[in-house]
Amino acid sequence: MEAVGILAGSIAHDFNNVLMTIIGNTELIKLDAQDLGAPDDLWVSLGHIEIASRRARALIGQLLTFARQQPGRARRLNLHHAINEELELIRVSTPASVAIDYHTDVENAATDIDPTAFFQIVMNLCHNAVEAIGDKGGQITLHLSRIERGQAGGLDKLPKNALGTIRLLVRDNGPGIPADIQQRVFEPFFSTKPIGKGTGLGLAIVKNMVSDCGGRVKLDSRLGQGSCFTLLFPQLPVLEDKAEKNSRPPQGSERILLIDDEDTLFYTIRRMMARLGYQVEAFTSPALALLAFEKSPQNYDVVVTDMMMLEINGAELIEKMRQIRPDLRAMIVSSYITDNAMLDGIEDVLKVRKPVNMTGLAHALRATIQGGEA
Repeated sequence: MEAVGILAGSIAHDFNNVLMTIIGNTELIKLDAQDLGAPDDLWVSLGHIEIASRRARALIGQLLTFARQQPGRARRLNLHHAINEELELIRVSTPASVAIDYHTDVENAATDIDPTAFFQIVMNLCHNAVEAIGDKGGQITLHLSRIERGQAGGLDKLPKNALGTIRLLVRDNGPGIPADIQQRVFEPFFSTKPIGKGTGLGLAIVKNMVSDCGGRVKLDSRLGQGSCFTLLFPQLPVLEDKAEKNSRPPQGSERILLIDDEDTLFYTIRRMMARLGYQVEAFTSPALALLAFEKSPQNYDVVVTDMMMLEINGAELIEKMRQIRPDLRAMIVSSYITDNAMLDGIEDVLKVRKPVNMTGLAHALRATIQGGEA
């Protein structure tokens, strides 16, 4: 696994930069399509691009998380809202012969989990079910419910503030899984799929991610009767989520100094910021950006920079600018941030990992400018 972690880390920077370009431009096209009243076929195509991008992001996230090179960022998440949002994307890439139904007995189903991790969990289980069902067609059913604290079937160990257990069932009517294989499906790199059809990490990742948030997962399957995965999570009190309450990305008009030495990312991030209302002066050369800042340090409200650049890294650039203007607000947007020593001296700077979507970028910018948390 250490070798896997090293390999994953070495490709993460370039891989996530590519995804940032795809995700960012997809969102920009969606905004333009909305303004122009684009036809339905275009929206379907954009949906396919979005789900493919999220799958690719999930894949690199699976490798990094499994190798413990990139810890998740847990927050209070309403699983009911998250499932509804995810299924909109998952259905786009699911064959018409496979129906996906979702039922819930509880709307306030909150737990502490990384939202990207939860997306990976639901996506992996649904994707495996679609492949198990095959060309004949069938049905996948998701059912969300709760178990009272202390009742049978719930989690034995719960946080003190837990209200009970959230139970998510993911059931399919595929061919089922043989009993001897059921014992191995959660093992890393175990797969019954042909070469090129899977990594063998999907269910191992599901188990690890559910366990990391204090939950449990189990499988029930019979040949000819399909399979059912039961996921248990601690149910926690619902917190007001400002991001969910205000789905429209917050905008601004401040002056941003943007530095990214990749041309495609430079263009994409600049357009995203401009679309959010900001005045953006952008450079692909950190040295030229520093010269511009030295000439007029009061012309900028915030600096947003990549981390890994050839001439000078983002942390050093921020430190040089703060020697001129100590009160400068700054944010780092990078594909892969692991070297803590490199970040010494800029602990107050918000670090955002690529790829980031329009909403995430918008909230991070407001948090940086206003001095809060994203």
